[in-house]
Amino acid sequence: MAAQNGTGADAALAEAVACRAPERVAEILMHNMWHFYNGDFAAAQAAIASLPGPLLDRFPVLRLAHPIGVVEARTDRPFASADFDDLLAASDPAAAGLLIMAQVTATRVSGDVAGALSAARRLRAWIQQNDFAAMSRDDGPLWLFHHQIASTFLLAGDTVEALRQFGIARQIGIASGSQNAARSATGRIAIVQAIRGALTEAELALHEAAAQPAPSGAYASSSYGSERAAAALISVERLADDVDERIAGLATFDNSETVWPLEVLAKARLAIARHEPAEAIEQSSIAAATHPIQAGAFSADVIDSTTITALLALGDLAAADRAIQSARSRGPMTRLAAVEAAIHHGDYMQAREDLRYISTRAALPLIQRAEVDMLTARVEALKTGQIPSRLAEQIADAVARRGYRRLATTLPAPLIPLIRGHLAPASAHDFDSATAGLRFASSGNGLSRALTDGERRVLDALTAHETVADIARALHVSPNTIKTQLRSLYRKMGVSSRADAIAASGRVKPTDAAARAPGRLGDW
Repeated sequence: MAAQNGTGADAALAEAVACRAPERVAEILMHNMWHFYNGDFAAAQAAIASLPGPLLDRFPVLRLAHPIGVVEARTDRPFASADFDDLLAASDPAAAGLLIMAQVTATRVSGDVAGALSAARRLRAWIQQNDFAAMSRDDGPLWLFHHQIASTFLLAGDTVEALRQFGIARQIGIASGSQNAARSATGRIAIVQAIRGALTEAELALHEAAAQPAPSGAYASSSYGSERAAAALISVERLADDVDERIAGLATFDNSETVWPLEVLAKARLAIARHEPAEAIEQSSIAAATHPIQAGAFSADVIDSTTITALLALGDLAAADRAIQSARSRGPMTRLAAVEAAIHHGDYMQAREDLRYISTRAALPLIQRAEVDMLTARVEALKTGQIPSRLAEQIADAVARRGYRRLATTLPAPLIPLIRGHLAPASAHDFDSATAGLRFASSGNGLSRALTDGERRVLDALTAHETVADIARALHVSPNTIKTQLRSLYRKMGVSSRADAIAASGRVKPTDAAARAPGRLGDW
């Protein structure tokens, strides 16, 4: 599979196909695959489709390029890294890069992210030992080597190395004038930035990609898929007006593109933000049933964290605990979901310990640092009834300036006045604008546990009784006891009035409830 110039390869392939000479077809394809991949890839795929199965088994590179090769790889006939050993042993070491790249891709699409990561590291070492000039010319494969290395690190959950490698691929594309290289890599950069929460940078990368020439041949589907996934992730995080359109533009559940876990993440995050946890579980369940999920991979982190978070939102703490025990990932998203479960259990010591551990990760993305802040605020509010000013300011900044509106919907409603109470007027205004129209999580997921039994009874009574005296008579205690308990619960909830306490707790007065239209319980 040498990187030859392919002179005469098109005519030779057409002749071999016409003569029904499968061995000759395979030989031409193997010696000119880079030429066909960059040129008439449709003709190459048609030729590969004509080859018998045993011949494809001898040449796994061709089986990978078969029209249904990727589909078979993730279902009935996964590739193994060892499938390429014989070809690599027989190849010229100086030309082995394309074979190693095919090995990276084949094992990755088969769900063996660990095997793909090992092959990606071999490819990275091979690049360092071989002819840079020949590989980096405008029709050379160097950019794609880095692109495939980056894609593998992305699916292994290492967004920092993925960003670095995509950046190298993009720069090679710009320097060599390869429109496919620059556009493909820029779209993937947008995805990584969106995952990490650098939404403005992700949006700029998308604009840059869209300004470049349309991708051609074998690169079109992947490039457009990357750009659609990045746009959806940005829109979901901002809960933008076009979010439904962006989600509708994503591929179907059974697609084989590299970015499928990101598409699942976007769909599931939107469902949870809209308080539709059953829909999020459906998304993750279908994805897990239709794709190979390897323990420790980014896809496992997406599926496990979504499942745990959705089960907690449904109030099924036992099922969430089982999901944590059976999780295939200990990635940051799954760890943060486990922290939320600890909060639901009232195990604040464990939650604090886990949050400290997660926050020490040097490469922790911005958006996950914001989630750490929000979970820390919940713990502090539950323990003390207050949150530190610095924490409130960081959360407000994440929501208002960075645009993490989706993440803001995970905050329990009683936390909002606690956060707002620490903000300067300008910051409070920005925070109010950013959170306008959002539905926050109910108080049932933790904050009410900070109240004593007596305080909870008083809070419940606020919706049914208008005066302190009425509440005291209903609860058979003195008015002074009610006043003391009201002062305490107002302090813990960060409010100063009966109306604010009722609103922050998510409770509704009977008169308000009667005014609601039937069947709208999900709105409050």
